[in-house]
Amino acid sequence: MNRPDVVKQPLGVTLATFAVMMACVMVRVTTAPGPAETALGADMPLGRAIDSLFRPGIPAVAVSLLAAFLNATLLAGMIVRYSVSAVRTYLPMTLYAMAAYGICFPAGSVSAALAPLLLTAGSTQIIAAFKRSYQFEHVFKSAFCIGLLPMLYAPATLLVPIVPVTLSLYRRTPREAAVAAVGLLLPLLLCSVVWWMLGSPFGYMADELIRGIVSSDTTPSLFRLLRDSGVPTRLYAALYGALTLYSVFVILRIRPTLRTRAGKIYVHFLWLLLVCLLPLLLPGGNIVLPGLPAIPCGVIVTAFFIRHRGWIPLAIYLAMVALMLYINLFPAL
Repeated sequence: MNRPDVVKQPLGVTLATFAVMMACVMVRVTTAPGPAETALGADMPLGRAIDSLFRPGIPAVAVSLLAAFLNATLLAGMIVRYSVSAVRTYLPMTLYAMAAYGICFPAGSVSAALAPLLLTAGSTQIIAAFKRSYQFEHVFKSAFCIGLLPMLYAPATLLVPIVPVTLSLYRRTPREAAVAAVGLLLPLLLCSVVWWMLGSPFGYMADELIRGIVSSDTTPSLFRLLRDSGVPTRLYAALYGALTLYSVFVILRIRPTLRTRAGKIYVHFLWLLLVCLLPLLLPGGNIVLPGLPAIPCGVIVTAFFIRHRGWIPLAIYLAMVALMLYINLFPAL
């Protein structure tokens, strides 16, 4: 008798699970959203401009849902394309959705849904640059995506160190590092020029960036959100957190046995998890930012289900899905 294997579930099952989970989230945020979810907004001029293009409610939620699906697909595609897993798996789609949207959904801010998509795009670009030849285009695009993040949310500035980390990890040359520096700084320069042409001082964007980092945000932080939540939400967060921590040790243990590219990708996402957690500690860190560590979590936690097969991992996975559905179907409990 074959043991149940969460990792090998067909694409159709994964898509159906993703769709059911996100449908429950959408129903909740369009009928009974939390105060913080609707009041949420970007703290940088570019982010505020993007948010102003979509009316709060169904239009903004629909765009955010599309961004979430694209992001989940991009993550799963990366795992499959570069054979990070020994078997073809689409599990990162659901694991990402659990981490990013299980507890809260940024219904009032489209830019909050675009920020994780930028981070995933930047990650996949630098992974594609792991070749023997010069990869200026991939390196530039990766750094540009990372440089755009602080233009939406100032605390995302703490994610910038991932650029030199990945340049070293994927063995890029000094010339490519110079191109990355240009790509990283270009979003700030472009935004400064645009807002200067609109009548603001040239240093307006830099001033807003500094203010957003050091000022205290009025939007509830993740820690305060969990403190004010019910037992199911706390249990869900604790279970996912414990699973992530255990998966880190799993990756560190199996890394010597992995192929070079797969090992580097796992190390990349371990560093990414670290830098994504840092903004949560800033005064301006708010519930937008859990969408960012959800990206490395979706990859890292997959390692647990690859390493462990059978009824216990299946029970853990089903418990996570059930808790996410319960939290969103019965938000008052």
